[in-house]
Amino acid sequence: MAAIPWLLTALLAFALDQFSKVAIRHALLPDQSIVGVPHLILFTYVENRRGAFGLFGSHPAVLIALALAVLLLFFAVARRGIRRSPLMQIAFGMIVGAAAGNIIDRVHYGFVVDFLQFAFWQAYPVFNIADALILIGVLLLFVVSSEGGQRASRRPQTVMNQPESGGRAAWSEGRGDEIEYANSPESERALRRLRGGHSGEIDSR
Repeated sequence: MAAIPWLLTALLAFALDQFSKVAIRHALLPDQSIVGVPHLILFTYVENRRGAFGLFGSHPAVLIALALAVLLLFFAVARRGIRRSPLMQIAFGMIVGAAAGNIIDRVHYGFVVDFLQFAFWQAYPVFNIADALILIGVLLLFVVSSEGGQRASRRPQTVMNQPESGGRAAWSEGRGDEIEYANSPESERALRRLRGGHSGEIDSR
């Protein structure tokens, strides 16, 4: 995996999360609330001893272990796409940096600093920038993965000569049912460039 895109994103997400929490702790007392964006956002300082959005219990060690397990799960599921897609690297970096911010809170304070609340939906749990970045990162991973899978399924195979004729067959990574035939090496190379797939070949003779 290229280290720079996801690492820089993780550092930026972590810095933004921690800076916002320090600012809130200096500006407000616990459970104090002020208007952030009229009719939209309240700044409500809450010391959250539970998980994201107030979920998943209140034991710090369990919550830290759960956060680390979720990070490993995301990496295991998406590692191939993360290596290939800058957008997926950015999404993964957002998740890593934001999760690290919440983990640092639990280690340092024993709770997570939450402060964002919807003014028009106050029954919704108070959350923080890290929670929002994790949600955005997960959605971005899902969208990019879905689009990548659809593109791969639509990519036609490239075949040089028909195997029945005793020639050689070349294939691409695509798994679509559509097959195009190339009757010369030049045509085969042109089709490969057009489809953008990694190609190989087998000898059918």
